[in-house]
Amino acid sequence: MQTSHPINIEALLTHVALFNGLAPGEIARIANATREIQIVKGETLFHRGDACTGFHLLVYGQIKLTFTSAQGNEKIVEIISQGQSFGEAIMFLDKPYVVSAQALADSMLLHVSKNGNLRRA
Repeated sequence: MQTSHPINIEALLTHVALFNGLAPGEIARIANATREIQIVKGETLFHRGDACTGFHLLVYGQIKLTFTSAQGNEKIVEIISQGQSFGEAIMFLDKPYVVSAQALADSMLLHVSKNGNLRRA
């Protein structure tokens, strides 16, 4: 899966509710701690219990958030669509993921690091 042109991470982040009211310089700093992730249909983004290192914004595609019940059945918590973000609460609580995330379609996400590590050139 390839994109035809580079995405503008800063522009996408201005549409995240969490960043409403931030100055352009602050958005640019967050963009520097953000990386693009592309996954194919059926691929798992993270598993329940994995360390949460940031939150995700779905640029395109579809992601399902699930957990496995005590009886071993998959329970769908939410279907994430384009433009939605997820993982913010867990990130701020500094807890591991309480759900797993799997692509229902070829997808592109942005991962916003909670540590602010620079990951882009």
